[in-house]
Formats: sequence, C-alpha cells, structure tokens
Amino acid sequence: MSGGWHPDAQGFLDRWLRERDLSAQQFLAQRPGWPWGKLLREFDEPVAPVQLVCFLQAAAARDGWVDWFARDTLARALRERLRRGWRFGGGEMDFPTAMALSDWQTTMGTWGAGCGDWARKVVDALLQAEPPMGWRPSGADDPLLMAVFGTARFDNCR
Repeated sequence: MSGGWHPDAQGFLDRWLRERDLSAQQFLAQRPGWPWGKLLREFDEPVAPVQLVCFLQAAAARDGWVDWFARDTLARALRERLRRGWRFGGGEMDFPTAMALSDWQTTMGTWGAGCGDWARKVVDALLQAEPPMGWRPSGADDPLLMAVFGTARFDNCR
C-alpha cells in the first residue's frame, strides 16, 4: 500500500522490519534501484514517502551506513525521476534531472551545511562525469555513482 500518512510510522516500520528479520539497510539492499513509490507498495499500511525517508535516514545515522544511504538515495531519486534514463548533455538542465538532483541534495542537506556541501560536490562530479544518455544507476553500488562519490564521506553527517 502506498501513500497516506501513518500515525506511527517509526513504530510500524520498526515492527514490519523486525517481523521479517531485516535491518533497514537490508530492506533497501534487497530492492536495489527501486523507486520510493515501489518501496512504499511493500507495506500493508499507508506510509508517506517522507516518513519512509526520515525513518531510513535515522536508521543510517544510528547504525553507521550514511555513506551507503547517500549513494542509495541518489540512485533511487535518479531512477524515479529519470524513467527514460539520463538525458542531460550540458547546457540548460532538463526538469526531471534538476528535480532528482535537488531532491537528493535537500535530503542530504537536512543533516547540516557540511552534508549539503558534500552533496553539492557529488552533484558537480556527476555532471562533470557526463553519464551516457539513457544511464540509470543500478543501485548504491553502481560503478558510476561509486566513482563520482570518490572521497565524499557522509558518515560524519549525523
């Protein structure tokens, strides 16, 4: 079930994962590249996208996988917004690409200015890498994402 607002998303998602013997990271890793909307359909109760992202962000900070979370959420944002793949080839950026990148930067920036700065550096590196037309990241460990993240470290963004 997707959409809606859950009155106790934290409790529901904790319980849902525990019943399936999954950590939050395992849940995501078993569904690489799935857009947020498809992830939400996994649940048998309504959860808003922002509730899921906040839950996962807190789990990443608590359990020490913020770097992986950063790559994973960028991959999901790009896959969700760029359904036909990468289309930006320089010049004026198309709206779906701008939305995907700004959504991700906003998510990462909620941890503070330092994280926002790292996110901007990653976006700049991605644009400089000039992904091939049609590219969609396979997930957090996509080779192009790994390359553009380079030395960016988000684990201090808690």
